[in-house]
Amino acid sequence: MVRVGPISSRAVSRLVVVAGGGGFIGGHLVRSLLASGATVRAVDLKPPGEWQQRFEGAHNRQLDLSTLAGCREALRDADEVYNLASDMGGMGFIERNRALCMLSVLINTHLLMAAREQGVSRYFFASSACVYPVTLQTRPDVTPLAEDDAYPAQPEDGYGWEKLYGERLCRSFFEDFGLATRVARYHNVYGPFGTWMGGREKAPSAICRKVAEAMLSGRHEIEIWGTGRQTRSFLWIDDCIEGTRGLVRSDVAEPLNLGSEELVTIDELVTIVEDLAGIRLERRYDMKAPQGVMGRNSDNTRIRRALGWSPKTPLRDGIARTWSWVYDQVEAQERRGRPTAAFDLGAGASTAVDIRSGGEEAPSLSIVVASRNDAHGGDIGRRMRFFINGLLQQTRRVGLRAELVVVEWNPPEGAPRLHEVLPRPAAHDLLRIRTITVPREVHGRFRHGDTIPLYQMIAKNVGIRRAGADRVLCTNVDLLFSDALADFLARGPFDSRAFYRANRCDVPDELDPGWSVPAQLDFCAGHILRRLGGPQPDVEPWRDREPPPEPPRDPRFSHIRPAPRNPSWRYAAYLRAINLLLRGAETSHRNFQNVMRVALGGAPPDDTPPPPPPRPELPPEEAAYRALDMDACGDFTLMSKAAWMDIHGHAELDLYSIHVDSLALCSAHSLGYRQVTLPPEACAYHLDHPSGWMTLRGVERLRFLERRPGLDFETFRQVALEILRGGSGLKVNPSDWGLLDEPLEEHPL
Repeated sequence: MVRVGPISSRAVSRLVVVAGGGGFIGGHLVRSLLASGATVRAVDLKPPGEWQQRFEGAHNRQLDLSTLAGCREALRDADEVYNLASDMGGMGFIERNRALCMLSVLINTHLLMAAREQGVSRYFFASSACVYPVTLQTRPDVTPLAEDDAYPAQPEDGYGWEKLYGERLCRSFFEDFGLATRVARYHNVYGPFGTWMGGREKAPSAICRKVAEAMLSGRHEIEIWGTGRQTRSFLWIDDCIEGTRGLVRSDVAEPLNLGSEELVTIDELVTIVEDLAGIRLERRYDMKAPQGVMGRNSDNTRIRRALGWSPKTPLRDGIARTWSWVYDQVEAQERRGRPTAAFDLGAGASTAVDIRSGGEEAPSLSIVVASRNDAHGGDIGRRMRFFINGLLQQTRRVGLRAELVVVEWNPPEGAPRLHEVLPRPAAHDLLRIRTITVPREVHGRFRHGDTIPLYQMIAKNVGIRRAGADRVLCTNVDLLFSDALADFLARGPFDSRAFYRANRCDVPDELDPGWSVPAQLDFCAGHILRRLGGPQPDVEPWRDREPPPEPPRDPRFSHIRPAPRNPSWRYAAYLRAINLLLRGAETSHRNFQNVMRVALGGAPPDDTPPPPPPRPELPPEEAAYRALDMDACGDFTLMSKAAWMDIHGHAELDLYSIHVDSLALCSAHSLGYRQVTLPPEACAYHLDHPSGWMTLRGVERLRFLERRPGLDFETFRQVALEILRGGSGLKVNPSDWGLLDEPLEEHPL
């Protein structure tokens, strides 16, 4: 056995066939393979319009893999095969359809025969924890099932026998014909884009659906199959894909468990979903419904030793993402009263749309930015292209249907308009882009328009008022969103009574347009100059630590100068040394005084330090002010559109934008919206550049600074405290804030 490395994002292009590519796990596997550079043929019995996910970057085929002819066609010129095709579902399906489950043996048999004929290099078979004897799973406090427990055999009737026979068939093809086969025993894989209704759904999706239906219907009750004390472990889909691909690249020929060891009862699983939904339901237990074995858990000892693999995603985190997705599906169905079907997308993304809607689905997120085609900060056009291309890639990757609203304020005379030069989304992209122009005539009405070419906060208000989604993110055009941040934007969870903040990480503006977006993100992650916002990933202050070691140089970026190390550690270390010297001198002087006092007959001193004075309690508004994450909040502030309307957007002041964005957070907090600061890895990378006015030279800069009207910090702080003390927000905007009554020109890209 060997330990395998991480999946490469630069895989050599080869033809990989995913049998069952229209299903839940198959769809996620297709996305992962495409992202790593493989040529993928996705095959399924269902028409492509009924697939869970469908990717334009793959060769999508509808074939009957229960026939040898269909398998030969599917595997033509294939290098690797992943067999995830079978007729299966949750416990309600497999207990009532044993014969249908058993017939899946034809798929594996004919795929193996065709793989041998084609000279396939690797063949993967998706087995199941249902191969384990039911006699070992009679108690909720089950002993985790190890691979050797499969024999003597007594698997789940029907489905379990088919999987166990499939394993033996793979072993025989390996031993007799030399076909390299790999087998994983999946333990209850779950996540978005899985079956959530219709009878084939598994426990996580079924429970999420039932809770969502209870919420939307107002009937606060839920039916649970069995006693609720049955135990299971559930594996998050991304962990499943990582483990599957790692196993295929390894030399491990025997079956391996691929599951989580986090055991939970069905009742506890219901409680997790109730917590996410914010409700409590009356539970009704159906003892006549299928309930499967009483307990099942995975023993991952062998796969940890062989591959170094363990699942990374805690159950609560994965269920939170699954709940958000399932709730959206249930809500959409309730709203339309119609079924949904898969939508054809680009590589790396998928969603579902109403097959009878006659148009595009409304975006779930509006991203609002303000800009103009000038030389702000050097080359704003270059940074905007990175920003938009990054959004296009990330929305495809995570399946996020979004709109980008670019408010072009005061277009420079003689420069091309933004809608003429910005990157355009392809037809299959999930991101739609439109520009809204605030013309020079409107800009000229502002008193300081000759000094402030772009009123950034008022421009963002223009976008907020015209946003088409229920969630609105105000951000800037010189950012790249990390994978973790994009995942959050797609899957949440999102609370309409909260506002969300993310760290801004400044990175050198040295990205190569020729790099892929994953390569650009890799560069950013390894070249952070400074981080703004909280909570910070490094909790220890610099002064108490050695300077960090130089990160290993990535050969892809060897031609780029290293990012400057944080210069503050040297100065902090100097101050630390001076402080220690002063403490030492003070201690020596005090010790000398004590010795002389005792020698002259005095009493030894009482060295007990006095208790520290009690810290004065801060006024509520001061405590709230200090708790707000206002650093670089103009780069990422997300809340519901209703919340933006509630606070009347950003304050529309005829001033330079500094500090104005922070007033929006104060208003939101004062009106009862809670702050949520995302984890440090969910950050926005900022392409570092000088401020617009810093690019000016000499006397020109001096005159700008002299004339620039801005909100000084002390005034801002007083206003912020007044807002937080008053509890009613900052209502300085007119009723038509965001230039609502202005007929502004729009251009969809």
